[in-house]
Amino acid sequence: MYNPVEYFDEMNILKDDKLRRKKTAKEFINALVDFFAAQFLNLISGIFLYEKTSADYENELMDLYFAMMPEYQYETEVREKAYRFAKYIQEATERAVANANGNDDYKTSRMTGGMMKEEDVPKSVKRMFSEVRATEIALNETNWIYNWINHQNLVDKKQNTHTWVSMRDERVRVSHWEADGQTVPINEPFIINGYKMMFPLDDSMGAPIDEIINCRCVEL
Repeated sequence: MYNPVEYFDEMNILKDDKLRRKKTAKEFINALVDFFAAQFLNLISGIFLYEKTSADYENELMDLYFAMMPEYQYETEVREKAYRFAKYIQEATERAVANANGNDDYKTSRMTGGMMKEEDVPKSVKRMFSEVRATEIALNETNWIYNWINHQNLVDKKQNTHTWVSMRDERVRVSHWEADGQTVPINEPFIINGYKMMFPLDDSMGAPIDEIINCRCVEL
């Protein structure tokens, strides 16, 4: 599992940018750990999706996202991103809970909203509420936040073009190796494996998770 120090230290970004990303990532991890811990207690207490709905959890996740970048929370793109983030995380959690191949006690409790024993919860479900998952999510979302801010800064500076730059190491996915050095007008998206992206990790125009998760590319 990555930690924020290792993850951001290896990226081709300025020292101050690394420090900001590390700080936000740590706050994001802590917030998600607390959120998932409370949600797991809701699950074993029979509250999950009974007394508390999907919308309740999604609203909490959106508020959590806004807390990571409060000065930008009223920007349309940020609000849309927070909504996509909350929907994706909550839907993935619900799928895992619903589809897990647990024992009869787990299945009965899940279907009726009854209490369940922690030991009856399948490992695949417990992972959805884990620090490992919280860290993976936080690192990716922290990069989205600062990549978005960087893109806004380039636009504000009236830069004419922008360039996609990969890490150029053995962990870079093929499509991002192929995109390395791609330069387009600042108001036009990069084309990454056939998908439009205004900056690395941009999912606003339909880029799938395969082009997003663990991306360490930068925009110049």
